[in-house]
Amino acid sequence: MPHSVSHSVRTDISAVLAMISAKENWRARMDLSADGVFRSFLAIPLSLPFFLLFDKALVRAILAMPAEQRPELIDTPFLVGELIQLTIIIMVWLGSLWILALFAKRLHWDKHIAPVIIGFNWSVLIVQLPVSFLAVAMVSLDKLQGVVTAAFLGFVLKVFIRFRVLHIGGAIKTGNVLMMLIFLELFAVAIQLVFSGLLSSIFPSYEPASS
Repeated sequence: MPHSVSHSVRTDISAVLAMISAKENWRARMDLSADGVFRSFLAIPLSLPFFLLFDKALVRAILAMPAEQRPELIDTPFLVGELIQLTIIIMVWLGSLWILALFAKRLHWDKHIAPVIIGFNWSVLIVQLPVSFLAVAMVSLDKLQGVVTAAFLGFVLKVFIRFRVLHIGGAIKTGNVLMMLIFLELFAVAIQLVFSGLLSSIFPSYEPASS
């Protein structure tokens, strides 16, 4: 990544953290131009490796569970699972932004859409990076239950940061923010269920080798 872009990314993330913290100067620190909005989409390729890293740790933790407690895993061919996972992540990400744009138009806060998009995009990286490293650390320490804890903490942190982004960056009332957060989670779950159903009809369940 060129130095100028790297510097801009660090500045953008710092501005989003200032917004989440409700610092008075967050708006002055954030690049709300079209360049700033488009640059925030760099968070997608920057975040994807950490999603895959966390996914590997989670699969490791699931396989370590007793058979009667273990959720079903789909046995996909080499790299197919990763490509499908990336497709789901990108669909949920871009679909969520589209939903936020619709809410912005319907609820008449579209003049605040730039900080919301910027905050939403960079907040994914802000959450996924530490959560992924925590999950990998739990695996390396053979504390596989800690991966599930990392997933839960990641979910709580994601919801909290998105609440702050919408409430502060979008100047949206608490009730409307909660409604949007619920809608976004339902959308993400729906995408996951559709893909899971499709994949389970194509690929067999994963059966770990008995030791």
